[in-house]
Amino acid sequence: MRRVFKNTSVLFFGKFVVALCGFLSTMLLTRYLGAHAYSQYAYVLTLTGTFFILADFGLSIHLIRSIAANKTNAYQLQQVLTARLILSAVSLVLLLSYVNLVLTSAQLLLPLIIMSFFQIAQWLSLSYEAYLQGQQSFYKAVLPQILVALLSLITVYIGMLFSFELSGIFSVLLIAQLCGLFVYMVTTKVYFLGKISFAATLTLVKKVTPLAIGIILATLYFKVDGVLLGYFYPPTLRNDLGIYAVAYKLFELSIVFSGYFIQALFPHLSSLQNTSSLQRATKKYGLFIGCVALIISGLLYVCAPQLIYITAGGEFVASVRVLRILAVAFAPTLLAGFFMSVLLATKKMAYTYLQVLWH
Repeated sequence: MRRVFKNTSVLFFGKFVVALCGFLSTMLLTRYLGAHAYSQYAYVLTLTGTFFILADFGLSIHLIRSIAANKTNAYQLQQVLTARLILSAVSLVLLLSYVNLVLTSAQLLLPLIIMSFFQIAQWLSLSYEAYLQGQQSFYKAVLPQILVALLSLITVYIGMLFSFELSGIFSVLLIAQLCGLFVYMVTTKVYFLGKISFAATLTLVKKVTPLAIGIILATLYFKVDGVLLGYFYPPTLRNDLGIYAVAYKLFELSIVFSGYFIQALFPHLSSLQNTSSLQRATKKYGLFIGCVALIISGLLYVCAPQLIYITAGGEFVASVRVLRILAVAFAPTLLAGFFMSVLLATKKMAYTYLQVLWH
């Protein structure tokens, strides 16, 4: 228990800085862009994030679980990096195909391409983060994240000073993410160079496919709403997506903060080979997470007007009702995430699929 809380405190501090910088960036961008342009910003983030779910493919969880249980060497990280590059290329092709069918204007094409490369750099960075978390080197895992967050905030502010448009804002975010990726490479001393077996990479992809299906379905559950809003209410014409995105940002931050404990707990759960030990751990940590979830859900509902005003100002007052609806869903969402983490740790994927379908 002590080790879990130690890891959680390190992860919490790092993620707190990351989330704070992200929150400050949102405050700046909502006021700088306004509801209409922020809708376009949110649409680009949502669309690229949705299509690049394929680049996840459960590889981070597989890597954490393997290293925590077997102390896997760096070669498997190189395999994961190779797999993610291939999957990212597939994601980019699918995204551009969808954009070609749906977008009636080329206005958002360049921002979408820039953010696609941002997504690639981010998923590669997450591979390194998973590798370090599996080793329970949480300090090394967190520091590059803090660097990226600080650089993103600073470069976004500079972009605002120079009146950057969306493409410029996304470009500085990409630069910040590439800096973080470079730091991960230097920290782990694992690069893309070396002997890479594509046959072994294909074997790895096949091995994690059952896990990937569950992860992709679960992630789509959280992403598809933004894509649908962007389709039915085009962000080049309306600001509905921006109104929703501001409320969802607060909901997402709450989930992420609360999920730090679950994330730090995952290597510990993966290392428990005894069924009775896992059951005791599930009951103990599940009760704690349930209590925290109810408290945060109530705070989100009651404080929604103040939170929206602080985050985005008076132009986004319509986001208050959206946030209150999302607040009701907070507690079951967090608890579902915890139990899914338990199922993933025990490799019981059939139950994971049932849980995803139940949502």
